[in-house]
Formats: sequence, C-alpha cells, structure tokens
Amino acid sequence: MKHVFRSIPFIFAIALAIHAQTPSPTLVLENEFLKLIVNNDVQDTGRFAIETTQGDPLNPLDDNQSLIYGRPVPWTSYTTLLIDNTEYVFGGPSKKMSRRTGKEFQIGDKIAQVRNDNAILTDYRMGPVSVQQRLSFFRTPSTRVKDSVLIDYKITNRSDTAVTVGLRLMLDTKLGSNDGAPFRIGTRAITSEIRVPKSELFPYWQTFDNLTTPTVIAQGTLESPEDGLVPPDTIILANWGSLADNPWNVDYTEGRSFIRTGEEEKDTALGMYWEPIQLAPHQTTHIRTVYGLGGLTVAPGDLSLGMSSPVEATIGARRELLIMGYVTNTGGFDSYDTVVDFSFPRGMVPTKGDTRFKLGQLKVGETRQIPLKVIVKQGDPGPSPIILHVTSSTLAPNQLQRLINLSAPGAADARVVLPALVNTRSQRYVTASVVVSNPGHLPLENVAVTLIASKGTSWFEVPTKSIASLAAGRTSTINWVIGPLSDDIASLDIKTVVTSFGLNPKTIEKKMSLEQDIPTLKGSLSHTSLKVGDYGYITIASTRPGAPVSGDVQIEGSSINPTRLTPDAWVTTKFQATSTQLPIPTIDVPKDRSGSIVRWHFKAIAPGTSQVIIQSGAQSQSYSIIVIP
Repeated sequence: MKHVFRSIPFIFAIALAIHAQTPSPTLVLENEFLKLIVNNDVQDTGRFAIETTQGDPLNPLDDNQSLIYGRPVPWTSYTTLLIDNTEYVFGGPSKKMSRRTGKEFQIGDKIAQVRNDNAILTDYRMGPVSVQQRLSFFRTPSTRVKDSVLIDYKITNRSDTAVTVGLRLMLDTKLGSNDGAPFRIGTRAITSEIRVPKSELFPYWQTFDNLTTPTVIAQGTLESPEDGLVPPDTIILANWGSLADNPWNVDYTEGRSFIRTGEEEKDTALGMYWEPIQLAPHQTTHIRTVYGLGGLTVAPGDLSLGMSSPVEATIGARRELLIMGYVTNTGGFDSYDTVVDFSFPRGMVPTKGDTRFKLGQLKVGETRQIPLKVIVKQGDPGPSPIILHVTSSTLAPNQLQRLINLSAPGAADARVVLPALVNTRSQRYVTASVVVSNPGHLPLENVAVTLIASKGTSWFEVPTKSIASLAAGRTSTINWVIGPLSDDIASLDIKTVVTSFGLNPKTIEKKMSLEQDIPTLKGSLSHTSLKVGDYGYITIASTRPGAPVSGDVQIEGSSINPTRLTPDAWVTTKFQATSTQLPIPTIDVPKDRSGSIVRWHFKAIAPGTSQVIIQSGAQSQSYSIIVIP
C-alpha cells in the first residue's frame, strides 16, 4: 500500500505537467461589452468568434449572446486570400471543413499567434505573401465605447516581383439564438441571398430581430477614412453553407432563402470581398473592417420608432453622417398615410433630398428603413437633438429623440523636422518633414500642410500636401525634398502652415544653417608600405563628385618617384605634372568618373618615408608611405 500511496502524487504530477504543456484551445480578449475568442488549436487556427459580455448596458437581453457563431471553439468563420489567382485559407487546417466539403483547402505556414493586452495577432506566410490578422476592440461611432472589434489584415509582398492579392472575409453571423435576422443596408431589410456592390453600400449596416425589444443589435462599420476602413468591393449575403463550402467563388442564388439545403432553419452569413490589387515587391497594404454592437435608440408604440447615428460630430466638417431611421407597425391594423419627418439641430442639413418621407400604407408588422445623409455646416457646441416623428391617419403618432454631441473643430499640432544636408553627385538638397498630430478626441478632416522655403530655392515637389482625415490621437508625417541648392546658400528659412476646416492656421517658422560644403580633394593610397622596386599609386577624388574642384598634390621625401598619371586619355588634356607636383585645375569632373579624378603612380626607389600632401582650399591632408629595403 505504501507503494500505491507514493505513486498517486507521482501520477498526478505527471498529469499536471502534461496539462501545463498543452496550449489552451482558445485565446480570449474581453472587456465589459464584448468577448473575442480566437481558435488556438492545431485545427482551424486563427478563426474567431465574437460574443457579448454585458453588451449594451441599457439592454439586459443582450448579455452573453453570440454575434459570430463559435461556441465553444470557433471554426465556421474564415478568411480567404486570393494570391495570383491561388486560393489560400487563412489559418490552420480544418478537418471539419474537409469532412463537410470533401475538399482540402490550401493553407499557409504558421509563423506565430499571440495575445497581448490590446489585441490577438495571428501571422501566416502564404506563398510570396505574409499576412497578419490583428483583432482588437474598437470604439463604435454610434456609441463611442469599445463595443466592436476591428478586424485588420496586414498583407506584405515578401518577394522581389509584383503579386496580386485579394481578400474575402466570411462571417457566420448570429444574434443570440436568432440566426435569421435581416441585414439592414440602406432602405433594404435583406432576408434572402443577394450580392450588394460597393455603389449600393452605406457607411454601416445593422441587423436586429425586432425594433420594440431587440435582443441584440449588431453593426458592421464599413467606412471610416481616419481608421483606414475602406468599404469592400462586394458583399454577398447567403446561407452559411454556400459561403463556407467555397473559399472564393460562391454558389448563391439571388432571392434564395438563407435556409441551407436539407434543413429547416435559416443560417445567415456574409462574405465581404476586396478584389485583387497589385502589390509591388515588399509593399504592404491593410484591409480593415469593424463588426460589433450598434447604437440604436427606440421608442415603442403602435408605430414603433428607432434611430441610429454617430453620437459625436464636428461643426464645419464636410464628411457626411449617416442617420438611419426605422419605423415598425406594431399596431393591430394597417397604417395609412404614414409620414416620417426628421428634425435636425441648427446647421445640420441633408446632403440631398428632403427631411420628410411619405411612406403611405404600412402593413401590420412591416418595418421600413429611412437612410439620410447629413453634414454639419454650423451649429452650437454641445448635445443637440435629432428628432424622428411619425404620423398616420389610422394609428397614433409617435416621436423619438436621439442626442448628438456637436464639437467645435479641434486643434492640429505640428512640428518640423529638418535632417542634415544631403549631397548627391551633382546636387545638394534638404529633406524636410512635417509631423502633424491630432490631440483631440474627434477626427480632423482635409488637413492641408504648406511648406514654404527661402526665396531662390527650387522644388522637386509641390509645396502643399494634404491629409484627408486624421483620427483622434494619431499622427501623420509628410515629407518634402527641397533643392537643388546652390553652394552659396548658407541657410534655409522654412515656414510651415497647417490648416483644416474650421481651424485657425498653425504656423511654424524655422531657420536651418547649411554648411557651405565647398568640395575639396581627398586621397587614398594603394599601399602605405612598399619594398624598394615596388609600385603604388594614390587616387585623387572630390568630396562632392561632379562639382567644380581644384587643388595641388605634392611629394616630400626621396623614397618614391612619380611615374605616370591615369587614365591617360583624359588626364593628359587636363593635368601637367612635374616630378614632385601635380596641380589639379578647377574643372567639372565627369560624372562617369565615379568620384575619382586621377591616379598618380609612383615607384619605391630608396628606403625611408615620403609624404604625399593634398592641398585643397583651406584644407591640407598628408599621407605617409614607408619604403623598406
């Protein structure tokens, strides 16, 4: 029995050791709103799911609900890279997909997958391309809290030749227990398979089960220049099986139900396509989108109302804001002569169209969507109401108010960086940089940066450059090349002006001292030590190849004797050398000389030390040559 009692702890210790070496099947990142789960197993590595934790604090129904299917370990959503027309599925192999489809999808080589405090990163190499998937929490414009996930793919061409790269992101969407809620894009509530081109997309889309008591309100944000969000070229909405079985091209049928073949319940999914673009050698690009919770204010009634909008906007910005209005007939009979009106704060106006919409008949249970794009031309800083009002000849009117916080334009900050003077073979120029930062909490739009240099300087580039949008807390660097500069310019006056809509211009002035940088002669010895009878040479070159230069080369001492100059064809017309002196006239050195002007060859004739002295302008350089017996 003693032996048995001793072996139990031993076996338990082995079990603990084995367990400690086994990686967790998932990596998890969560906050008070969401939980992000990424598959960390050998199978389906990198595939992810999104769930709520507390979700919307004002909606107790959305706690611990799914946004993307994936319990307990994600595998149904995946990303495809189309690289030079070859399909690669991002992440590890998938036995489940192989059993389902009878096909083996091509994958890449895993580099690493790690979780830090802010993100979960997965790196793969796929042929000539490396791809990093970075998943992190994102502050949704309609809520201003981090209740969404930024899905970011960093794609780099590691080869020395151009490649074409496209990306498809397929999400197996699910709202709690509801797998058939309509996708709401613009005026459409989509409940069957469809292809939506970029021209018909809006800055965001939403999905929820009903307007009066929504379980989960999900939102995909497609467009936000300051965050690098560029809408996909196409979105395909289809049943999950159609998208999952085909890594790129999808067998979908316009108008077909989201119900999978042979099943009875809807199973919705969407594929977002960024069509192939060419990446130059070692070029990097990002493809980003956002998915998570959406901000929706509701007002129940016979005619229930809902409204979504950004919660903040900048006065004077020219970016369009999307306001989404919803109205649902939850009364006992049809609504006739239904009219919806928007009322906006002072200075907020629609970019086109009217603020009144005549919907006519609204059947029992029917929901209509009214997208309206506006800009804030002027206004008063602070919370301002957007009001949605509905009337009907048969049902009681209803009204909904949603606040938007209008902010005065922020202040851009900037600094000028002037590196050292740069010389080329025949020119000198300055590379100047302006680093623009946005210390505020809202984006800065259409930032123009103008760099003005001293009079008399010419430009390689235009003086004014722009930044379309600069997100809060971000910086952007703009570079200029100023030149060519003549040798007589001793300093450079730099003036930078930074402007943006609604901002007072910010001006920075700097003075840069420039070295005269007068070209001089320099030398290099083939040997510093020779035996009597050996030959050597000294190469004479300019410190600034291609620029006019002059000087004098002399020999002191009797241990070496000059023999000849090379290259003969060019030298004989330019230089006259004595036995101890080589004058270098002021000449334009040919650019094909690669900096070398002339070689002065010599022979070691007696033991001792000789000096080769180069005199150029105010500079003098001496080179010692030792001759041994």
